Amino acid sequence: MNRNRWCRIKAVVREWEARLTPLKRIQFIDRTRVQWTRSLWWDETTRDFFQEEIEPYWRALPKREFGVVWDLGAASGGFTLSACVRMPRVKVVAFEPSKRQRILLCRNVSRNGLAGRVRIEPFAAWNRAEDMVFRTHGAISSLKETGEHLGSLPFEETVSAMPLDEWAQRAGNEPADLIKMDIEGAEIEALEGMRGTLMRFKPVLLVQAYHYRGGVRTYERCDRFLREIGYCCHEVVPGTGFLYAESNH
Repeated sequence: MNRNRWCRIKAVVREWEARLTPLKRIQFIDRTRVQWTRSLWWDETTRDFFQEEIEPYWRALPKREFGVVWDLGAASGGFTLSACVRMPRVKVVAFEPSKRQRILLCRNVSRNGLAGRVRIEPFAAWNRAEDMVFRTHGAISSLKETGEHLGSLPFEETVSAMPLDEWAQRAGNEPADLIKMDIEGAEIEALEGMRGTLMRFKPVLLVQAYHYRGGVRTYERCDRFLREIGYCCHEVVPGTGFLYAESNH
């Protein structure tokens, strides 16, 4: 059996595993009980994972409520669910191109009774509308065009990518108050594709920009783009590439 056929078979198995896995974990976020569905083959539900991957966003944010949050790279829902717990009136739009991760995200949202507050979108954020190759392995995923781990991400699927300005127009120009972004190197094009949204609604931004493109960190390009449209930016922890940005206006 050739490698491509074997990868296709494994991709189908992984999708059905995400649909059917009975594995779950209970966590408490600010004393609120949250149930997480987890994969048999990887685990994004441990307390250590949450402390390392999700808590830094909350430590970086100002202590205030946000009405609408866009979660770019929502994965199985760590940030989305924690936003719903910590901001009881928030609405979240969770963007996740990976079908397998989206299945887990849907299960986690439903399991915690949050379907009325979370809108799940299957798009990748980009600076133009096109179909693109998305690659995954375990909990790691990225667009093929931007990913650095091409040899270790053997499972491919075709996903729709679009500028979020275009998506927002289709959705009725719903405002964004906070945008969290962890999209594995595609953050430059994603920001370009939401320029109108940023200038109109001036959301706070949390961007994981530690990824490298052509041997250069994406942080500096993201920082420069945002400053040009009136944002004040800083690196939350020096050297980490974790960018916090807020409009000057």
